[in-house]
Amino acid sequence: MDIMSDLSFGQPLGLLDTAEFTPWVAAIFSWIKLFDLSRITLEYPVLGHLARWLTPQALLDDQELHNRSVRDRVDLRLERAEKNDGQQHPDMWHYVLKQPEGRRLDREDMYVNASLFMLAGAETTATLLSGLVWFLCRDPPRMEKLCGEVRGAFGGEDEIGMAALRELPYLAACVEEALRLYPPLPIGPPRQVHPDGNIICGQWVPGKTRVAVAQYTAYRSPLYFKDPEKFIPERWLPDTGYEDDRRDVVQAFSYGPRNCIGKNLAYHEMRVILAKMLWNFDFEVCPESEGWINQKSYTLWQKNPLWVKARSIR
Repeated sequence: MDIMSDLSFGQPLGLLDTAEFTPWVAAIFSWIKLFDLSRITLEYPVLGHLARWLTPQALLDDQELHNRSVRDRVDLRLERAEKNDGQQHPDMWHYVLKQPEGRRLDREDMYVNASLFMLAGAETTATLLSGLVWFLCRDPPRMEKLCGEVRGAFGGEDEIGMAALRELPYLAACVEEALRLYPPLPIGPPRQVHPDGNIICGQWVPGKTRVAVAQYTAYRSPLYFKDPEKFIPERWLPDTGYEDDRRDVVQAFSYGPRNCIGKNLAYHEMRVILAKMLWNFDFEVCPESEGWINQKSYTLWQKNPLWVKARSIR
């Protein structure tokens, strides 16, 4: 959240300073459950009034807190731009405001996009990294192999960067395997079939039907993967006995021209954060988190705290 707030608005939220969620961040994790209710009313409009009646007021209050916090952040960023306060580094709004008249977002569109930045840009990356750390902690040989690759590739932490991390195949394989076993979106975002209809997986689907891929189910299917329930990063590497896996099935960032616009940013964040964590610390999962992976999902995973022991090696 701190990283995404800094990228979006030029200022972090200060979560690392307090080690606690702000009311805004806590509200984000709470009201995200409303997404599933919204999907129900989209598919079955007749249930709309019933769904609204059944929605706990606390979730609606959290939604309003999130919307208000987003508006306040955008307004504050625009005020700083008007005062020309000397932004220390370019953020997303730096580029938004550089657009010529006619292409620049109006304020309401800024609010909507800022909300999306904070939700899609922060929570999904945090989810994937949490899951990957859990898988690695439960598999010491693979954790040791990844630590060896990261720690052997650099002479110092300041060398860890985007270009260098692309040259670490086992790091990339671990990220892909975590996306397969623990996709941040267990069910992909829906798409609407062309009005003329289309054939999908050999079946005729009428026009304007909303379709989606159950990513969690597909990624663990024995139809596509050998040892589908096991954490095996080697399946993403050549000559490891997993060449028949359908790796193209894994599309955690969706697929096509409307896939996730932040895909490259997310990959860079995940690699840099994980590499710097492993450069500085050894990790061990605590007994309290042995069953951490067993979670409910309301659009996103409802994560419990992941307790690990971190031992500094520097």
